[in-house]
Amino acid sequence: MYFDAARGLGITRICHHRYIYDGQAIDWFNKYGAEKHLFVSRALMNDLCEQSEKLGAADRAVVYDGLELPARPLEADRATARAELGLPLNQTITLFAGQIIERKGVAELLRAWAILRGQGREVGELVIVGDDSAGKGAYREKMRALAEDLRIKPRFVGFQKDVARWLTAADIAVVPSHVEPLGNATLEAMAHGLPVIGSRVGGIPEMIVHEETGLLTPAKAPVSLAEAMGRLIDDLPLRRSLGISARLRCETLFSLEAHTDAVLHQYEITAQRGTIRKAA
Repeated sequence: MYFDAARGLGITRICHHRYIYDGQAIDWFNKYGAEKHLFVSRALMNDLCEQSEKLGAADRAVVYDGLELPARPLEADRATARAELGLPLNQTITLFAGQIIERKGVAELLRAWAILRGQGREVGELVIVGDDSAGKGAYREKMRALAEDLRIKPRFVGFQKDVARWLTAADIAVVPSHVEPLGNATLEAMAHGLPVIGSRVGGIPEMIVHEETGLLTPAKAPVSLAEAMGRLIDDLPLRRSLGISARLRCETLFSLEAHTDAVLHQYEITAQRGTIRKAA
């Protein structure tokens, strides 16, 4: 409705895309069109444009999300956070932070952890931050039951207001999603200087540079995920190197400043084109 009114008034219209829809829904949302379409990742842009001929023919660009970067955590900060959260000081902490729903890959994470534990190696602790709010905890309880069946004991800590504190305490972040247009969980972990193991789906490979800022694995592949986690658990220098590079990449591409500059740039060039067309 607003886009239709703006069209009648000659106002430049810019549409932001963040979620995955099928072609019919895309065309319905885009029924009034826009002068520019912005997408949070190249993967999302390609996926939506493949499903909609109208959107594929439109002027478009990718503008990554940005976040306010915290101070770089120091080892002393990590020790303090662990003490406050009741986490062991001398073990590796692998962290999942997100919704406890099927498409976030929690089941594959638990199976991967069971593979590691079954190898008889010292792997530290797996901490799972988040809840299944839409399902009123049903899927979370299903994952608890799966963990029991697998004979592993991850630490389910539920919804946490201060996820940053858990990220400060962690050594490794894991994002085993099946689908992910971009994903703040990855960016937040990178901002805290953590190496991130993520699925090679959606916008995740646009955030994680394999072997440089983290590791990429196939989605729904517990064996590959276990290998990646085991590699980082065993290699402290590699964890630190990837974490430093992850933070630098976040500062360059995914900071709030970088996001703001990119959005303003797209608005400026789109408005200029609109003015030129109107004047003509």
